[in-house]
Amino acid sequence: LAAGATVPLTGELGPAWEAQPGLAGQILLPMYGGETRLSLDLATHDATREDAPDFTALVATLGWGPVLALGPVRLNPGAEVGAGRYAFDDGGEFGGNLSSESEVVAGAYLCAGAPVAGRLEVWAEGGVRRTFFSTLATTATASAGLAVRLGSR
Repeated sequence: LAAGATVPLTGELGPAWEAQPGLAGQILLPMYGGETRLSLDLATHDATREDAPDFTALVATLGWGPVLALGPVRLNPGAEVGAGRYAFDDGGEFGGNLSSESEVVAGAYLCAGAPVAGRLEVWAEGGVRRTFFSTLATTATASAGLAVRLGSR
């Protein structure tokens, strides 16, 4: 189980918004010679124009990648697919659309983790995602936090 913070590096979900730092959570499972993960990210996006509302993005993805051990450090490059839910703060309609929408996302990530004490681990990750709006949006983020590795025995 992993949790931490995420910060935007580059890209935007639209020209009228600026992404803010957010929260990241993950459930990781060893599977098929690598690691499968369910990831959930939550971040707000502030409007840069008066005619656009702020919105909150909740993105859930399912990813997989091999795990490479470099001494005590674990590297996990992987790919992910999922969906994003974007809820506008206007309480009505924006641009002729409902005040929320859902879109498909796909991406790639590189995560590194190192043990701190016992089952506790620190992790850092960089990732790129494409959101399939009518105009494709590509964003890059960095995330970091703590993970607890639970045994199955």
